[in-house]
Amino acid sequence: MPAAVTSKLKYSAPSQTRSFLRLSGTFEYLLTGESVRPRLPEEYLDGPSAAAKNLVLILIDGWGWHSAFDPSLPFVARVTKGSGSIVREMDSGFPTTTAAMLPSLYLGEPPTAHGYVEWRHYEESVGAMINVLPWRFDDDHGQRETLTRVVKDPLTILRPGKFFKELKARGVASYLVQPEELKDSTFNRYTVPAEDATTVYFKTVRAGLDEVTRALVGPGEHKLIVLYAMKYDHISHLLGPASAGAREALVQILDEVDDWYLSASGRHPGTVVTMTADHGQIHYPMTQWIRLPEKAPLLEKYLRRDASGRLINTGGSARDRFCYLQPGSAEEAAEVVSRELEGLADVILVRDLIDRGFFGSGTPSERFLRRIGDLCILPHAGCITGWDGQLGKDLGHHGGLSEEESKVPWILTRLD
Repeated sequence: MPAAVTSKLKYSAPSQTRSFLRLSGTFEYLLTGESVRPRLPEEYLDGPSAAAKNLVLILIDGWGWHSAFDPSLPFVARVTKGSGSIVREMDSGFPTTTAAMLPSLYLGEPPTAHGYVEWRHYEESVGAMINVLPWRFDDDHGQRETLTRVVKDPLTILRPGKFFKELKARGVASYLVQPEELKDSTFNRYTVPAEDATTVYFKTVRAGLDEVTRALVGPGEHKLIVLYAMKYDHISHLLGPASAGAREALVQILDEVDDWYLSASGRHPGTVVTMTADHGQIHYPMTQWIRLPEKAPLLEKYLRRDASGRLINTGGSARDRFCYLQPGSAEEAAEVVSRELEGLADVILVRDLIDRGFFGSGTPSERFLRRIGDLCILPHAGCITGWDGQLGKDLGHHGGLSEEESKVPWILTRLD
C-alpha cells in the first residue's frame, strides 16, 4: 500500500508485552515456575512472590479500563487500598472481541496461530459467513448451533487446544466456570476437551464463585480456575457502556466478587486471584453509524464473490470490518476505499496489519490468513455496518482500537 495511505492511520498496534495475549504464559509461569510462552512484565506479577499454588482468573467480559479504575466500585476500592495488590492498565489483543481473545487464553496462542479471527468470518469449507462461537450461520440471527445441520465433524473448522492438556501433564488441574447459556456449546466442547479441563456452569455470578471455592478445596496440588462472566458485556451492548444499566450490572458483579473475596481470604494459602477483561466497549448513538454502501460505494466492485456469484459480505464486527477482495485488487481497493472513508476510518491491508504487529507476534497460520480477509476498515467516529447497510440496535460496540475498546484492567491480589 502506498505510504500516503498508511501514513494517515489513526490507530497503532496494541502492546505486545502488556497484553491479554500473554495471560496463558503468565499463568503457566506462576503455577509451574516456567513457560516457553511469553508472559506479562515483572511489574504486573509482583516478582517471585507471585508464585502460586492455585490461580483464579475472574474475567468480566467487556470491562474496559475506562470503567474499571473507579475507586468507588465494589472490590476495586478494596484491592486498590491493599499494599499487596497490583492494579495496572493492560491491552487487549486485536481484534478486541471475545471470539479472538477467549481462544487465545484457552489455547495459549495468539489469533495468528489459532485462526479464530472474529465473531464473523467467511468459512470456505461451508461456503458461507459463520459466527464461530455460537456455532451458527451468520443469517441465523438469535439462534445457536445451526451449523450442526451441515457440519458433521466440527474439527474441520475447530481445533482442540493444548494449553490445558500441557498444564495437566505438569500437575495443574484446570477448571472453566461458565454461564449456563454456554452449556452444550460445540465451540467450548471441541476447543477445550473434557479430558483436559473440568467445565462447570452457573446461573448467577455468586453461584459461579461458589464453584470456584469448590474447585479450590478439591483434589490436586495446583489449580487454574477461570470464571467467565458475560452479563456486563451483554447489557453494555444493549444500553451502551456509559449507561446507568451497564454500571448497575458491573456493580452487581463486583459486589458478588467482593463478598466472595472476603469469605475466601485466609482460607486458601498460596492462591493468587487475578481479574481482567477480554476487551472494553465504546458507546455510540445510532446517528453515528456509517453505511458502507453510501460512504464507500466503490468497495463493492472489489469484493470477492462465492461459487454462486453472490458477494461475500464483510467479516468482523461493527468496529472492525474485514473485506474479502478479488485476487489482484488489494492495492487499488485500499487506495480507493481510503479516499472514500478519509477522516472516518483507517483503511489498511491485512498484510500490513500483520507486518506492523497488530495481531501479535509469530508467523500467521494458513487458517488465519484464509479467514481474516484482505482489507480492514477501522472506523474513527462511528460504527460500520455490513454491506447490506442495515443498522443494528446496540449502543455499545467493540472490535476496534479506540482506548475504550482496547484498554483493560489487570488486577492481581492474593487469598493468603
